[in-house]
Amino acid sequence: MASHKNIMSEKINNLDNKTKGLIYILIFGLFLAITNTLLKSAGHIPVAEKTVYRNGICAIAGFIAVAKAYGFKDKSRYFGNKQNILGLSMRTICGILGITANLYALQYLILSTASVLQDLSVFFVVIFSFIFLREKIRLWQIVLICVGFLGALVVINPTSVKFAIAPALAAIFGAAMNGGDAVSMRFLGKKASPSTVVFFYNFVSAIILTPFMLMDYKVLSLHTTIFLILAGLCYIVVEFAMVSAYKYAPGREIAIFSYVDVVFSAALGFIVFGTFPKVTAIIGYVIIIAAAILLVLYNFKVKENTSNQKHTA
Repeated sequence: MASHKNIMSEKINNLDNKTKGLIYILIFGLFLAITNTLLKSAGHIPVAEKTVYRNGICAIAGFIAVAKAYGFKDKSRYFGNKQNILGLSMRTICGILGITANLYALQYLILSTASVLQDLSVFFVVIFSFIFLREKIRLWQIVLICVGFLGALVVINPTSVKFAIAPALAAIFGAAMNGGDAVSMRFLGKKASPSTVVFFYNFVSAIILTPFMLMDYKVLSLHTTIFLILAGLCYIVVEFAMVSAYKYAPGREIAIFSYVDVVFSAALGFIVFGTFPKVTAIIGYVIIIAAAILLVLYNFKVKENTSNQKHTA
């Protein structure tokens, strides 16, 4: 058994970094879909309670990762320092608001719809990068962002009798906060280790949301408890797979494949809940994902041209 594991480990180590990054981003997409499925299966319990369970379990994993890598003496490895505390705090604020909105949306929308609306975050990354990082925004980026939001309008279908405005707006707000999360991660850059980022966000968010959980605490059944614990364990994989993916390969090369979570979510939604998106929703999915992929490819082309110009100069 040990020799079999060693062979598998050796095969993985022999892969090039881009392939490793691709594998990790696919693992991220799969386990994100599984985590959302488990959280939805847990039932209608307060969002704060779901978040504290999920993030609390992930915080324990983050603490173990930091302790194993750096020991216990350097507190900055756990709670940040002057160079990275702003980025860590911004990531935590965006993360708390984002997960709260996304979990609320998840309770009322079908799994694939909630997932694809979360993927609007790629458009918000461009918007926030323009506002906060002073990055240029070009006409084609504006066009693709507008197309993406048009796709969102098709997905939520406000003319439908089943249209629920609060969950739809919550999902879009959650996507905006996910975009803010990504921008804060870019701001952090190499200022904080992946294990520090994982521990800080999950620990602080669990602490902040605990009072809100206690104000509206719901005694959990064994069934719900099991689903929440499993969701927390899967979320550990989500956090570290995402960090590992972008460690091994640039985001521009693998970000496209992160949208596989919509496919996994649609499959799991059908298998577990017996729900399947309507034709109009599927059209909206295609519009959003196509616009997002074109935006990623356009950003890659712009960066490549800029890099070539610098080398030529």
